[in-house]
Amino acid sequence: QDVKLGKEIGHGSFGTVYVGRDGTSGKLIAVKEILLPALRSGLGEITKKIFEELALLKSLAHHRIVAYLGASTTTRFLHIYMEYVSGGCLKSQLEEFGPIQETVLQSYTRQILEGISYLHSKRVVHCDLKTGNILLDIEGGVKIADFGASIKALPKRQAALSTTAGAAGATGVTKEEIVHIGTPIIWSPEQLAEGGATFESDVWSIGCCVVEML
Repeated sequence: QDVKLGKEIGHGSFGTVYVGRDGTSGKLIAVKEILLPALRSGLGEITKKIFEELALLKSLAHHRIVAYLGASTTTRFLHIYMEYVSGGCLKSQLEEFGPIQETVLQSYTRQILEGISYLHSKRVVHCDLKTGNILLDIEGGVKIADFGASIKALPKRQAALSTTAGAAGATGVTKEEIVHIGTPIIWSPEQLAEGGATFESDVWSIGCCVVEML
């Protein structure tokens, strides 16, 4: 794919994110660049999570979720192409402009809830929802980004069977299977105590975002 990389605009869970220009359409996009040698260095769980993120992005389609546009590899890099959201992240806007007025806070919170509700309907737990992963367009529209820490929850019956076997919690993921990535400061009590995230963990993180916006 003919894409030219521009300035760095952020860091994802496993790579650096740049603004790019699609040479075919001229459209600006976001490009997550991951060094391929890092994938081949024997870090099995990390490599697994990167390709799980890629598969997850392909499966999502919602106006509150950053859109996946494709991927390609070179001899050195894996590039993941995503929708470019020009307003930057909520964290940087808070740093620049300070606390948010109540009506705007309500709008942002409602939109975040829309996105998380969609993810949960797909049995996806974001696991790293923070103001740095909430993007804003120029009209105040919210887009949730960075799914490098996300997990896919098992159906309830399957998770219950796993729990009965002494293996897992609500997501059906064992502590041994969890890659400890994300941002501990916004982790819920169960994440800190048990190392596992649930749907409720995302709700806790939304609360942390609301407090940060005040």
